[in-house]
Amino acid sequence: MTNIVVKITLPKGLKLVSGAFLPQPLSLEVISDLSPYYASVPQVRLEGGPYMDKLKDTTIAAMIYQLSSQVDQLNDKAPATASAEGKRFYSARNEFVIHAACYNLLVNLSGLVGYTGGHVLGNFSVTKQRGEPGSGFSAKLKDLQDGIKDYKVVVESGGKVIPGGNSLFTMAAKGLYDSEKAPGRTWLVSGMGANTTTPEWSSGTGGRGKPMKFFISPIVNIRYIDLRFMDPRITPQIRG
Repeated sequence: MTNIVVKITLPKGLKLVSGAFLPQPLSLEVISDLSPYYASVPQVRLEGGPYMDKLKDTTIAAMIYQLSSQVDQLNDKAPATASAEGKRFYSARNEFVIHAACYNLLVNLSGLVGYTGGHVLGNFSVTKQRGEPGSGFSAKLKDLQDGIKDYKVVVESGGKVIPGGNSLFTMAAKGLYDSEKAPGRTWLVSGMGANTTTPEWSSGTGGRGKPMKFFISPIVNIRYIDLRFMDPRITPQIRG
């Protein structure tokens, strides 16, 4: 079974045959295999450094599972593992989960474990002094945010973009990449012509024969010529 956390509590006073006993209740947590699971607890602890010391392994594992489920929503078409895109994709997915899990844990629990920098006890207040510029808890959060942003674009592109890059642009024209069809006499619900669509004619340029508006440079002036009146043998006729 996967994605299950079991909490076991041993009661106070439990005695062994050797005579040893528990003076206080003891609680244990056992977690099953998690899926999806795109990072590991040591990886998140290594990224978070000393800020992660007060977090349990099961708490970190649960956050990894949550972020792994979310990253699957960014791209559900994973490339081949051996391809160049696959190598970038799977590495970026791992890094994205590490950075996002570490960021969420530090932000969610910072007030509980005292990373906000201040302690108050009655009328006595202690505030931590700012350390070296560019370091500390705030700098760590900024670094994690940058990592999330850099690796997210790689995951969304399926490994086609390097970390920190931009998504590839695509060219589109009306009627080329959509399934739109011109409606016919859809106001009729029964009888001849009901629920029909207008015929679509193919085009030599790849479109569906629909008109396209475009503008030419004002420097180039093309004069319109009606060829019907160029031949003197063709004359307009007026019928009474």
